[in-house]
Amino acid sequence: MNDRYDREERRPDRGSQGDSGSGEFPWQGSSGSEPGSGWDAPAADPGSHPPPQASGGQGAGPAAPAGNGLAVAGFVLSILGLILCWLSLIDLIFVLPAIVFSALGLQRANKKGRPHRGLAIAGLSISAVALILVIVLTIIYARVVDDVVDMVESGDVVHKLETIGSIQGLNDAELRELDRRCVAYHSSGGEYDPQLEHWCEELLDLAEESYDFDF
Repeated sequence: MNDRYDREERRPDRGSQGDSGSGEFPWQGSSGSEPGSGWDAPAADPGSHPPPQASGGQGAGPAAPAGNGLAVAGFVLSILGLILCWLSLIDLIFVLPAIVFSALGLQRANKKGRPHRGLAIAGLSISAVALILVIVLTIIYARVVDDVVDMVESGDVVHKLETIGSIQGLNDAELRELDRRCVAYHSSGGEYDPQLEHWCEELLDLAEESYDFDF
């Protein structure tokens, strides 16, 4: 190896290479001013630079499972339907969508592995209870309305008599209602009502029969 270096030193063109390379060895770079350009450059410290970051979309964790918004919506609507069941038929705008959304949410949870299966089952149960309450309250309200209508119609009998001025203009249902009111009036012993008293006497004359009470 030493003999090789001696021969390199004795080459005729050694001086020109030395001028361009500033006395460096041929296997080094042509310019000694650039650090790290030759073989004698120190190796880079592996700890001096951060490791390369993974590009977007690479190295990320598994994608989050899809949600089940239908099950959540069905549960929320079922709660609203249960709270507002006293609205009767109006509450169906909450109860019916709650049943549909909860059923679809349960179907997704069973077939596609979506979450919130428990919320879907709870939504179906609560909305079913709300629907039963709506039906029961609707029947009760209908009966109350019928009673109110009957009361109003019973008061209209006297008003109609005052309008037509004759008992002959009443139909059979109105005559029966007037008879009921006359019996209740004389049985209760309430405040004297001259108009009702007059029409009760007219009813007696028309039927040519007496009541089971004294005028």
